[in-house]
Amino acid sequence: MATDGPFAPPRRRVVEWRVIAILASLALVCLAEFLANLHFNSEIFAWQPHSLDIVNSVDGEVVLLNGHFVRNEGLTNVANTWFFSGGAAAPYLGYELAISRMAAPLFASLFSIVTPDPLSALVTGNVVAWILSAWMGYALGARLFGRQRLGIVLGLLIATCLGYIGTVQGTKAHLIGYSYFLALICVAGWLGVHRRETPRANFAAMGLMNALGAFANSVFFPFSALALVIGLYRRVRPLDIAQVILPPFFAATVLRALLSGLYPGATAIDRTFGTLLRNAAYHGVAVLNWICGQPFRFELATASSVPQVYDQPLGPFAWLPAYAENYALLCGVPFTLLAIVGMLTPRSPVTRLGVALLMVQFVQMFLVQTYWPYQTLAVYAVYTAAFGFLVLTAHGLVLVGDAADRMSIGRVPAAMAGRVGILAMGVLLALLAVFNNQHLLFDRPIEFMRFHTNHSTIFPSDWPFGIEKW
Repeated sequence: MATDGPFAPPRRRVVEWRVIAILASLALVCLAEFLANLHFNSEIFAWQPHSLDIVNSVDGEVVLLNGHFVRNEGLTNVANTWFFSGGAAAPYLGYELAISRMAAPLFASLFSIVTPDPLSALVTGNVVAWILSAWMGYALGARLFGRQRLGIVLGLLIATCLGYIGTVQGTKAHLIGYSYFLALICVAGWLGVHRRETPRANFAAMGLMNALGAFANSVFFPFSALALVIGLYRRVRPLDIAQVILPPFFAATVLRALLSGLYPGATAIDRTFGTLLRNAAYHGVAVLNWICGQPFRFELATASSVPQVYDQPLGPFAWLPAYAENYALLCGVPFTLLAIVGMLTPRSPVTRLGVALLMVQFVQMFLVQTYWPYQTLAVYAVYTAAFGFLVLTAHGLVLVGDAADRMSIGRVPAAMAGRVGILAMGVLLALLAVFNNQHLLFDRPIEFMRFHTNHSTIFPSDWPFGIEKW
């Protein structure tokens, strides 16, 4: 029988047992982190049926889970998980951003068959999304960038990430939304939308997937900014870039038109852009008038409805020095130091992706906090920026491992060749995991403030993590 040519039998796909083992290991690490932190909400999350009631109180409408209050978007997600699971006749739209959070309860409802209540379904969905994120981290490094070391390291960093540890038990939609952001990056690399020669159908498909981000914490906004920057840098055709970034904004406009009567909060994104542009224009006019010799006065509208008045041209930027430090230390000092190491190879596509993630999200935070202070989009930039730190940290760890391998040549037995770098990366990864889990090891509060700092409101380091808040 012929072994090659047109009459050769089809080749069987070789099962990559090493990859399966890596993925299984990443899933086990995520599960271990989840179980290790489960006791923080043991009084309300017990993997058993809960009483679920929506009532009116002095604080407004709340949902009661076994007598515990769940407010704001937590109420929305629990109620809508109940709706998607078939337990309610209509969705709950009482929260201002309900539509942009629909992905979380919809995803959670997939697990309602094997969970006893909506809360258990939400948390189960969060755990599954965490595992998928770790796998996507591996795919990003091993498949898209072609370095298995990078994929394993990035997957482990996501599996032990403080952001996932702090939100996996929560009722908010953060974890699902920003896992979807990571999925957008992976799919963009797979479709090749960063290359000029990519077929236009791929850009259209990417635009459709990006539009779905309107239901996942509006992550289409940071991803569209990232796609615009990378597309312009790589000289992608403007029409192809537009196919990626315009569909979600069109979808948001359609949602506003359809739901403007039932759901006033659908206009939130439009108000954000309108207010940003208007305030920036007013600031520019005030600066031009000041240059022409007139007294400087700039009245800035804010999301808190209390205007701020400045008599200095640089007044709106007064917040920047203090919060730039918070941004640089977003994931902690060890991550920042290793991220700096990851920046030492500016020609590497990994470095460029990490830096682009950091800079795009910083610009988002800068514009929002400068020209519409106290608006929550400044917070959301922090979550997506964390992936920039993780990508650069993973790259920095790989560079340290590669350097250790080169230094060991001629100094260790031939059988140890290539293992010195693995050992060095393993030690550093273990130390980073200890850093993220110090609340368990040293009986300290979860220091989550830098990962969820509003850049206008500083949360205390012992900020509680009750599930009724998250």
